[in-house]
Amino acid sequence: MRSFKTIIACLFIATNVSHLVVKISQTHAEENSLVIITENWPPYNYEENGEIKGFSTEIIQAIMKELNLSYEIQLLPGARGEKLLNEGTRVMNFSLFRTSDRENRYKWIGPIAEDAIYFYKKKGNPLTIQTLEDTKSVKRVACRHKGLVYSELQKKGFTNLDLTTKPAGIIKKVVMEIVDLSVSETPLGVEF
Repeated sequence: MRSFKTIIACLFIATNVSHLVVKISQTHAEENSLVIITENWPPYNYEENGEIKGFSTEIIQAIMKELNLSYEIQLLPGARGEKLLNEGTRVMNFSLFRTSDRENRYKWIGPIAEDAIYFYKKKGNPLTIQTLEDTKSVKRVACRHKGLVYSELQKKGFTNLDLTTKPAGIIKKVVMEIVDLSVSETPLGVEF
């Protein structure tokens, strides 16, 4: 099956430097500081034993090292991170899909990687999906409860979404046959 075309994009670093004054999270940022944020989206970025890891995180850390800079990376829920990016000044969010809706809102650096979001079904499930419209006719599709994929599916008129807060729950629901399909992860995310 083809990937979810409206979400095919590259993972980018997005920055917003357009606002003059803002209260950033609970951090009182100095005039020359930079707030670097990302979301929990394994294997690109995730927290393990209190440390933020992932290959996108490693890229950002290598760039900072090369530039002799040191900034803390904060892991925030996706919706909160995007809100901070939209309202903040000197905020950088990495591992963000570049979409037409976001194109003119941020300054883009990258890409870090190119990937796509796919629908998945359990191996052996005889369900045949040829088009995005076909996915609207299945009984239930597991999806994250917020974020880009959820928003795009709502815009496309999906009424069969089974929402969950944890990425692993999306995969478990399709494996346990609670839903017909799952969507929200790239192939690397599913493998992870």
